[in-house]
Amino acid sequence: VIVGGVAGHYTQTGALDQVEIAQNTFKNWRYAVVEDIAKGEVFVDTLLLYPHMRIFPNPPGNLPKPLRQEKILGPVLQTGIVRISDADTPFLNLLRKALDDYPDGSDDARDAALNAVQGFPELMSRASDEDKPKKKMGNPVYAVDWNKGGVNAH
Repeated sequence: VIVGGVAGHYTQTGALDQVEIAQNTFKNWRYAVVEDIAKGEVFVDTLLLYPHMRIFPNPPGNLPKPLRQEKILGPVLQTGIVRISDADTPFLNLLRKALDDYPDGSDDARDAALNAVQGFPELMSRASDEDKPKKKMGNPVYAVDWNKGGVNAH
C-alpha cells in the first residue's frame, strides 16, 4: 500500500531531508529508489555521500514515462497487488488525480509510485503471474506410463 510521499520542488538538501525522514519513519525501510538520470543522477551522487542513506539508483530504461507507467505500474494497480491509501494527504491526492487523469496529469506523482514499485521486484513477478494462464490439471491416471509397468513398476 502506498501510504505517503512528498510533492513539490525541493533543493538537494530539502530532498535529502525528505528521504531521511521517510527512512526513519518506516521500520522496515529497504531503500529509496531514485531515477538515475538527469537531476536524479546528481541526487544519487549526493545521497551516496551519506553512508547511512539506503538508496537504489534506478535507470529508467528506454521506454518513455507514460509507457513505463502503463506497462509496469498499471498491472500491479489493476490486480490490486499495489493499492493507494485513502488518506487525505497532498501527495496521495495528487497521485490519485494523476492516475485518474492518465496519460495527462502529473507524470512526477505516477513516476514516484512507479519507482517505489520497482523497489520491490517481487511485486513485478506477482503481477506477471496474474497474467499467466492457469495450467489445467489433467487426470492423474494419464500421467502413469502403463507401458513401463504402471504404478506397480519395480
